[in-house]
Amino acid sequence: MELWLLANVCSLASFLHHIFIMSPDGQYLLRLLENVHRLIPYTLVRQTLRVGNAATMINGMVRLVLAKLSVTAVTNWIGLTNNTNDGMNLMQQIISTVMAWDTSEFQKRAQKLESLREAPKKEVFKAIKTFVYASRDKHDAARNISIQESKSIIAVILETSDPPIDGTSLSQQEHGIAMEFYSNYLSIRDREELTKILCKMQPDLLTSAIKDLVAAFDPIIRAVHNAVDLSGTLYDAEMFIADLIKISKPKKAPGNGSRSRPSSRSNSPGPNSPNAYPDVSGTTSTPTVEDYVPLLRKHMPSTHKFLHQVCKNSPDLAAQYREYAQSVLSEFRADADTRAAEQTAGRGAGTMTAPLQSLFSTLPAEKQESLKTLLDIHESHLRSLKNTSHERLQSIMSSSTLPPPSQTSPSKLPPRNANHGSTHGPGMYLARWHALLDATYITPDAPQGPVRRGWEVKGEMDGRGAVGGLKNSPAGIGGHRRFRSGERAGSTSEGDTERKEREKEEERVREVWSAMESGWVGVCRGLEVME
Repeated sequence: MELWLLANVCSLASFLHHIFIMSPDGQYLLRLLENVHRLIPYTLVRQTLRVGNAATMINGMVRLVLAKLSVTAVTNWIGLTNNTNDGMNLMQQIISTVMAWDTSEFQKRAQKLESLREAPKKEVFKAIKTFVYASRDKHDAARNISIQESKSIIAVILETSDPPIDGTSLSQQEHGIAMEFYSNYLSIRDREELTKILCKMQPDLLTSAIKDLVAAFDPIIRAVHNAVDLSGTLYDAEMFIADLIKISKPKKAPGNGSRSRPSSRSNSPGPNSPNAYPDVSGTTSTPTVEDYVPLLRKHMPSTHKFLHQVCKNSPDLAAQYREYAQSVLSEFRADADTRAAEQTAGRGAGTMTAPLQSLFSTLPAEKQESLKTLLDIHESHLRSLKNTSHERLQSIMSSSTLPPPSQTSPSKLPPRNANHGSTHGPGMYLARWHALLDATYITPDAPQGPVRRGWEVKGEMDGRGAVGGLKNSPAGIGGHRRFRSGERAGSTSEGDTERKEREKEEERVREVWSAMESGWVGVCRGLEVME
């Protein structure tokens, strides 16, 4: 039982590590979580959850989160006005505030870029601003031109602007500044659109959807309220989020002085962010998978207490969810016949075996033989990934000590080990995710040049621009940054060999898919009709 518990804790720790450390957007997600965590009025919510009557509690929570307190809302309620735009509720205020912080930060960066001595002329910035707010069709057309003609997205924007501007006239430094400016303004537009859709759309679909959701789960909310101390549960969740944010940030190595407090409004990590590996001087230590194990172990009793209260005080609700979980798991359970078929390659795909075999038999004999070779190699690759994932899990389990919960300090987590730890946890399907990142199209770093891939620019970003200032800023096709922030430039933690193997495997899978695409699409459509 203890080994099973440890394995699940390590798997969840690896999942959190991939989200907040290894993910390209991990640092932004951490900043976003921290900003939302600050703005949530936990005290008011806990006081509302303490109300004994379930109906009163639900009504109070709905009013607290969804009620719109503005002059227009008051005059509409009195009857003096009939304006549909009656302000924002608490949830929308939090979303709008967080988005406004990000927008303000990006605007400051864009203004700083415009004021640089090495910046291109103002017509370039004007053309970029106009393109950012253009339609999606125009954006897609510019991306296609960039890919087909091997031009930078900035060069395409300038050549298609009104009036046209010669993109090749930009120097390398001017092109880098324009690229960074474009990336910042894309981020500004994204946040403006999110705010418009979630907070300012009329009619207010988000508020209506939340009310419908609460109404749909009203019986379950009442049962949980009667069975569990929701106020204490919310406090446990608040403490977990606070510790999660703390453990996901980098730590200053001893003897290197104090570390300045990072801005909570920054969209992407700074040079000493948790999304950057420790530099060669060793001034910071990056969180590892083992750092998340004590975090989960510390807060595990809170989860056990919540589940125990539900099972003890609301057995009907517990039985309902247990039956649901068992029915879900039964769909994934392999019986003896299926396991035997997998060993003999008879029906390894279950109910999909017959359509797949029929589809494969329609291919020419020469094509079948070539695809069989590729599929055998892919099977070996998946088996290798599974073994690697299991070895990583065993390594983390052997290096992670799980003291009893009573021995875990409620006030602080164990100190981080800056010299040892796993930067990659278990999870065989994460290789596919990394392969997608490596295969992402990246715009050329010069007005004219070949389109790059994600693996070529991973580690180049320092969180504000590119390494060495604004040079070679790797905005993706269309300007979106896509890079592997879990590795520094020149890092060989994963190794070029593994990266090249993933690239080859991607080519093999693409070849198999191109040969069977039309037939497979027909099979899927037939199954949809049968359903």
